[in-house]
Amino acid sequence: MGVNGLYGLSGSGLDIESMVKAGMLSRQNQYDKMYKKEVKNEWLKQGFNEIYTSLNTFKYTTLSDYKMQSNMSAMNAESSDTSAVKVTANGAAVAMTHNVEVEELSTNAYLLTKDDGIKHNGKPTTLSYGGVNYSAEKSSYDEATKTWTLKKSSDADGAEGVKVSGVEKDAVKENYGITLDKVVFFSIEEAKESDKEDIRTRLSGLGDEFDENAQYYKIVDQEGGGYRYARSDWGAIVFSVNDSGDELTSDELKKQTVKYTYEDIANGKTLNDLAADIKNLNTNVQASYDATNGAFSIYNSESGTEAKIAVTAKSAESATLFNNLNLGLSENGTIAPTAEHFDVDATTTVAGKEGKIKIDGRTYTDVKDNRITVSGVTYTLLNKTESSKPVTVSVSQDTDKIIENVKKFVEDYNKILDDLTKKYNTKPSGDYEPLSKTQEASMTQEQIDKWTEKAKEGLFYHNDILRTLISDMRDAIMTPVQSVHSEYNSASAIGITSTNNQGHLQLDVDKLKKALAADPDCVYELFASDQDTYTDAKRNDRYEYMAKDDFNNRGIANRLYFNAITDGIKKVEDFAGVLPDSNDQSSLGLLITQLKDRMTDFKKMMDDYQTQLYKRYDALETMIASLNSQYNTLFGGQQ
Repeated sequence: MGVNGLYGLSGSGLDIESMVKAGMLSRQNQYDKMYKKEVKNEWLKQGFNEIYTSLNTFKYTTLSDYKMQSNMSAMNAESSDTSAVKVTANGAAVAMTHNVEVEELSTNAYLLTKDDGIKHNGKPTTLSYGGVNYSAEKSSYDEATKTWTLKKSSDADGAEGVKVSGVEKDAVKENYGITLDKVVFFSIEEAKESDKEDIRTRLSGLGDEFDENAQYYKIVDQEGGGYRYARSDWGAIVFSVNDSGDELTSDELKKQTVKYTYEDIANGKTLNDLAADIKNLNTNVQASYDATNGAFSIYNSESGTEAKIAVTAKSAESATLFNNLNLGLSENGTIAPTAEHFDVDATTTVAGKEGKIKIDGRTYTDVKDNRITVSGVTYTLLNKTESSKPVTVSVSQDTDKIIENVKKFVEDYNKILDDLTKKYNTKPSGDYEPLSKTQEASMTQEQIDKWTEKAKEGLFYHNDILRTLISDMRDAIMTPVQSVHSEYNSASAIGITSTNNQGHLQLDVDKLKKALAADPDCVYELFASDQDTYTDAKRNDRYEYMAKDDFNNRGIANRLYFNAITDGIKKVEDFAGVLPDSNDQSSLGLLITQLKDRMTDFKKMMDDYQTQLYKRYDALETMIASLNSQYNTLFGGQQ
């Protein structure tokens, strides 16, 4: 700095700031060149990252569709009786007619509340008969005469009521009102202080010790009229569920057990809670409660004899609960009684059944979930058929779907190739280059954006990676597939040709239709041939094998997948990485890091040089000031 931190006190008239800036100009230009080069490489890296993402999407999402037989050799299947069996065909199906007989439907293990509804230990609140509700308390049933005397709540005590004679008791429906959704139907209330001695005595008689600090509940079983006590944390409802019927390990038993304490019961556990807790055991056994119709159901989501429902009641209340649910085995539209009653420490098991279908004279007995696939045709069984009326299934090629998929391939291919070709052929825009910080400071944001857009043009002009990728993609399409032993062994043979020297494709639909009519498998073979001769035991070596396999024998989609696009992805990844971050050890990432390091070092050198310039001019100012002082001393007094 100058004298007293200010320049110009010597009267020299020197513009020191301008002189320093002029002295720094060549170095600032050097720094700006490095900065612009670094920015341009950042843009290039970002552009290649976008290409990498596009290539990956094309390979793993788009191309996979065109290697599938179901898309490139699509078939139609029609059933003569869709009420008995529905059919679909995949690309492996053969165009022909099949005769089908559905002999048995597969069933799931399925327990459902029977028609007479959920049973209850409590008393009904109302009775229903003939669409009219009556008072359960005032009405009565005479077993001897099988006669109901039905009275309404509003009837006087001496009223005769409505007589319904000669019927069973369940001819009149019992309604349990709000208690219908509770898991157990006994009365439970907190024990009182005055009950302590009674609790102690009763527990002692059962061999249990009374706990002064515990909460107890008094339970009244409505049917017997007696009562008992239970501690709040004792298990009231405890049961296990599994979907195989096999004996559970201790760990499985722990995970597949539902437990409700007496406190849980007192707090109002419902049948909806029960259904949810069975579903949450993470087995194939599911449950639901239909409050509207008062029905509970338990079912295995899979079908067949191996798919079971096995319930083990671990307490008397559990056995009572499941017996009260009045569950029957539901299959083929009817509900039959279960073979076993629910008892404490006993496992009640029901299983599904396999279906049976005869196709072209051969019987298949292991049909699960009413679905089976035979020779590329999937049959969905809906109803049994009469042996004298077999269903006819006709399989034919779905030409329209194949053509649509070839059209889509051409569109998808053109989309990515045209984008790559445009990038490769776009020339830089004249003298536009990245702006320095100094240049940006004198421009508006709109001006900066427009300039930057022009400066980014031509980043990939005649880029070697894109040139190779474009050439490989075009070769994959236009090279005949030697493993296809017919005249339709090239893209042009089925109507796919290039419209220009850039490789953009077009499709002649009429030519494609003629090819399919002459050789129905030509499209699938042309696209998906993959040399199924790979036998190496090391699966990790499969990709390397396929990448080096005979290019000429591989189908179009596989050439693109395993050769052109995969090679392009690898080159882009090696050169520019997969993310904008420059610390990825890619070639471009390393170059950007080196440029940043050089810029940092150069910036430090510039700061040092600027300090030296200021010191030099500071010394000059000091010298001039000294000379002026001497001059004034010698000549200051003379006129």
